[in-house]
Amino acid sequence: MRVAIAGAGVGGLAVAGGLLRAGADVRVFERSEAAMTSGFALSLFENGLRALDRLGLGAATRALSPAAAPRVTSGIRNHKGRWISRFGPDVTRSTHLVAREALSAVLRAPVEDRVEYGRQVVAVETGQVTLADGHSEGGFDLVVVADGARSLLRTRWPHDPGLRYVGVHAWRGLTRGPVEVGGLGEIWGHGRLFGLAPLPDGRMYWFATLRVSEDSPPEASVAAVREAFGRYDLPDVGSVLATTDDDRVACHPITEMRSPCPSLVQGRAVLVGDAAHAMTPNLGQGANQALEDAALLVHQLSPVARSVRPSQEEVGFRLQEWDVARRSRVRVVASRSSRIGRVTQISTPLGCTIRNTVIGWAPDRLLDEAAVKLQAWDVVDG
Repeated sequence: MRVAIAGAGVGGLAVAGGLLRAGADVRVFERSEAAMTSGFALSLFENGLRALDRLGLGAATRALSPAAAPRVTSGIRNHKGRWISRFGPDVTRSTHLVAREALSAVLRAPVEDRVEYGRQVVAVETGQVTLADGHSEGGFDLVVVADGARSLLRTRWPHDPGLRYVGVHAWRGLTRGPVEVGGLGEIWGHGRLFGLAPLPDGRMYWFATLRVSEDSPPEASVAAVREAFGRYDLPDVGSVLATTDDDRVACHPITEMRSPCPSLVQGRAVLVGDAAHAMTPNLGQGANQALEDAALLVHQLSPVARSVRPSQEEVGFRLQEWDVARRSRVRVVASRSSRIGRVTQISTPLGCTIRNTVIGWAPDRLLDEAAVKLQAWDVVDG
């Protein structure tokens, strides 16, 4: 089975490695000129790690973020630093933060010689891809579109719903060294949020959101974050910003699909990862859903992966089964993430007081159970 993959991100590399291991002939076309060697961090949960287990990469990924008891309390605080909700041990144990470049290296290792850099796919037809330089490659039994949330190829998909701006910009940052903090998780303010998560080496990955007009984005600088959060006298925020340099800060608009794609399959082409279901980051499930896509797609296609010329009918049937299962699963995850995002964006003092009170009334156990249930996924479930 000959497979072309457009994009060497999490989803594309995961599919490539899984199908290569199953016996397929795989080629990955990546628009960047070189492999990723820098970045921020990604949250992996039990569902994502289970998907990596199915792809044969679970052990290597777990080694990037060995399980350890949290040093401090983790949960949600209000803008005065008071705990609204605390995460239980089941939630903290299931959360693994990994450096993006480290995960990329694990995913890339099995297919390093199959990735062709500086070659962007700009069009897909039946069994054929066209590159930005005008060159065409054909004879593929499957084309996997994994070119990210702002997918050029998805815009040419029938009934592409497109993206919508959800009203906030997000900063991401990484401290230059270890930082001691009094709490992990998120701090919810008025129309803004600040989050803290440690990497295994002690560095702190942090993120912050702010409600702003789409055409008035904030600067990607520590000073801009300080200005947005200056009214919140929280030692943790000051500590991490004091140990962050501007070259380790990024800022970008938060977007999501306007509506679910009617289908993730079109003939012999399939959408995976953010290209298929871009969602808000409020559940930290973006990379995990891409890995689920990959694990289930490999599971579905493994029986025909070694075939030199697999039956188009059988491949089509297997893709349709994958499509139904993934759209059902992702719709639930994306919808829940979007709802949580809207809750965190409440900006009026009264609205924030009501929000925090309601969440504070809910037993921590119920919130923990909801988080664990969301992660209870495996390929046998679809």
